[in-house]
Amino acid sequence: MKLSTSRLVILLLSCLIFGFGIMKGQTAEASITTSGSTYTVTSGDDLFNLLTNNKNYWSSQNVPPTDLTIKVANTITLPGYDASLYSGLTNVKVDFQQHQFYAGNYVASRVLIPRTSSAQLTVANVNNTSNATTNQVTGVPNSAGTGTATAYLSTYYGMLFSSDFGLSGGTTSCAAQVTYDNVVYNMPNNLTYNQPLCTYFVPINFTGKNKIITAVSGQQVGEIANLKVSSGTTEIIGGDGSSGLAGGMFYPYYNNLNQADFPIDVAKGATLTLTNKDARAPMFAFIGIANSVTINN
Repeated sequence: MKLSTSRLVILLLSCLIFGFGIMKGQTAEASITTSGSTYTVTSGDDLFNLLTNNKNYWSSQNVPPTDLTIKVANTITLPGYDASLYSGLTNVKVDFQQHQFYAGNYVASRVLIPRTSSAQLTVANVNNTSNATTNQVTGVPNSAGTGTATAYLSTYYGMLFSSDFGLSGGTTSCAAQVTYDNVVYNMPNNLTYNQPLCTYFVPINFTGKNKIITAVSGQQVGEIANLKVSSGTTEIIGGDGSSGLAGGMFYPYYNNLNQADFPIDVAKGATLTLTNKDARAPMFAFIGIANSVTINN
């Protein structure tokens, strides 16, 4: 049978489309590129899509790899809303490759980790540095990566990941963990809503070289369940010596409990340096009574 030229072109196009995997059901995203288990994004919207599946990138025909690496190719702004971590993710590293990120909403722009999650999450190679004296910035990339917008240098709910529940009346164990690896968060001036560590009941861990500096935001430096340094050197500085930290440098997430323990674990060969510049506020602010800090070194 002789095919016409137009029919032949249609058949060839059909073969090319099916051959390149559209049958997998993968949603086409212009700014998401893949290479094995490494996904590269150029916008905050696409980062949130991979982490939360809010735009249905993942499906039963397109499941995420067990060990997923997301590389951020440039400075981005996180979307101005909260969204829950996609349940299909198990081990994820978000590598900012020394780029900075901004927040679309200073009281949102976070990925919420459910208390039932066991995902192991890493935030790596962040370089959030600014000497600004006000939190709002203009002319930064919008969350879609298609233009510029007004956004914020810092957020109230931590760096990218937080949890779906705040201070509780009872301790809640969680098998998930957020690791900060080679993170620089240097915001030395009094910015509103500047609280870089805020995972509540989700344990945190540090590896590599980390430096977190905040002045006073009317908040704490962190609301967290623990401090753990598995390797490398981590330095955390809070307060500016004049304005007051809100209650203390750290709030344990179970702050309303009595006889609770806040663990600090530092592996052999690793270093943790904590500096509280506010003499009027304690390093750890317990609301309950007979609480303690345990240091394992």
